[in-house]
Amino acid sequence: DQKVRDKIAIELDKNFFVEAGAGSGKTHSLVERMSGLIRNGRAKIENISAVTFTRKAAAELRERFQIKLEDVLHDKAATESEKDAIFAALSNFERSSISTIHSFCARLLRERPVEAGVDPGFEEIEEEESGVFAEQVWAEYIEKQGFENNKAIGWLRENGVSPGEIKNIYVCLVAYPDVEIVRTDVPRPDFSSAKKEVEKFIRQLRKKMPETEPADEWDKLQTMVARSLKLFELGYLIEDRLFAQLLNLLSRNSGITQNRWSDKNVAEGCLTEMDKFRADVVAPALRAWKEYLHKPLIEFALGGVEYYSQWRRERSLLNFQDLLMCSAKLLKKSAEVRAFFKKQITHLLVDEFQDTDPIQAEIVMLLTGEDNSKDDWRKVRPKPGSLFLVGDPKQSIYRFRRADIDIYNQVKGIFQNGAGEVLELISNFRSFEPVRDISNAVFKGRFSEEGTKYQAKFAPLVTINERSDKFVSGVFENDIEKIKRNKAVEIAEIDAGRIAAWISRSIKGGLKLQNPGGVSPDGREAKPGDFMIITKTKKRLTIYARALEALGIPYEISGGENFSDSEELYEIYKVLKAAADPKNQVAVVAALRGLFFGVSDNDLYQFTKEG
Repeated sequence: DQKVRDKIAIELDKNFFVEAGAGSGKTHSLVERMSGLIRNGRAKIENISAVTFTRKAAAELRERFQIKLEDVLHDKAATESEKDAIFAALSNFERSSISTIHSFCARLLRERPVEAGVDPGFEEIEEEESGVFAEQVWAEYIEKQGFENNKAIGWLRENGVSPGEIKNIYVCLVAYPDVEIVRTDVPRPDFSSAKKEVEKFIRQLRKKMPETEPADEWDKLQTMVARSLKLFELGYLIEDRLFAQLLNLLSRNSGITQNRWSDKNVAEGCLTEMDKFRADVVAPALRAWKEYLHKPLIEFALGGVEYYSQWRRERSLLNFQDLLMCSAKLLKKSAEVRAFFKKQITHLLVDEFQDTDPIQAEIVMLLTGEDNSKDDWRKVRPKPGSLFLVGDPKQSIYRFRRADIDIYNQVKGIFQNGAGEVLELISNFRSFEPVRDISNAVFKGRFSEEGTKYQAKFAPLVTINERSDKFVSGVFENDIEKIKRNKAVEIAEIDAGRIAAWISRSIKGGLKLQNPGGVSPDGREAKPGDFMIITKTKKRLTIYARALEALGIPYEISGGENFSDSEELYEIYKVLKAAADPKNQVAVVAALRGLFFGVSDNDLYQFTKEG
């Protein structure tokens, strides 16, 4: 696919939608495109914006972009005008915009806060932080509703719903504020017939059970029947809210243990009857009750969502969804604002486009539309050369965040209908044949030959590198002898020690690796970045990190959670905690006694004694 790669780097006045498989050099394509725009005078560095999915990816892209510009500057084949353009870009490199979509949106809002209706000095809050605040505000909202004697609280109580049960609805609505929830008034169901059927059925079922409880206790079905009979006595066939709880009990799957019944056939017959009764009577009645509750519960939760939204506005805080929603609204409502940003951002490049949700797609398309009067992103056609998208539909794994493959396909359709060109990068530079063979064998049966609305098509992994038998490959076992009482920490320490020692020997000349592309037939020396250690849980990652550290092997750690396992980080944390809140005497003393200050207890005592 070299012709495709050449197109990306050279045809700068075209919009491209690039489908790039794993290991096909997506980042390389972005860098080539960005440097080409500057080198050929199509854009200045401040007019190019690159959007990536994570901060780490943004940092890597920024670094590789700078290195590429420096390489072009020292390239003897580059013309003087090209070198001048590159030199100007490097001189103003801090003005480059390479960021996540949320940081990109924050930049837009800070440029035009008045039109966006946000405080110019707003503060961004992380996803986890927003979740913590949302929980706190929900408790405050519930307390306020009770204090003000809100009728909704009484209605919830009358219908057997606690505010805590609505919390999950609230959390979901906070996460997806752009989704319009269907709300319809549904009349209160009449349970008189269902109550009679439930009572009759349960009493009949009881007659088929053993008279007394078996020595091994009732099985699940028998327990359900016995418990239902007790609930009858407590009035669960009278009040609707209690009857709904009884229906919930009966809706659960219940198994049988045959030796606790007088006859195997009777047991199986009762189970079949229960399953049929659950489908014919219990499920419809429970559904009718839930439909009746749906609108009031949603509206109560939406009140909490609005309360939290107001809470953030009062404190000038914007969470990730606020950044996206406010940016989309800003661009949609004002043609003048769209024109303003199009003048600033002449070229927009988006990585990992398969992870884009509907709001992000709207922002991207409205920022690049050729006809500035259009505010419906689905009807927008990007200005030639202004938009470059790259993604892999097979890696669309963020549907739980609304990054639906359907949105990806809609934008792809816009390109196919004249807005640009769809390209494919299929060459894999990362892997050798064994990975290719197993990948293709596994996924050919799971992806269809042609893509559907909800699933990507099968695209085979096409490897460039040919494996040489001169180099070691395969799967090997690190066999650890039996450890007394299977102490997990001790096992991890032995495992980590062996792995670290092997990596140490490998990077000191003990292992030659095959070069991709067949360069240097004798291979190359192994380096630390060639190795990855994956553990089943995050719990003991620091044990492996310490083992590498002890042998002077540099490493990066991802996914570790426990700061207290790292002495150095814990010491830094103590100092930062004291700096953040100097009035917190415990934090100040902890920092002074710690690694960076080393003040003794006696010195502290003498210091305070002297006032």
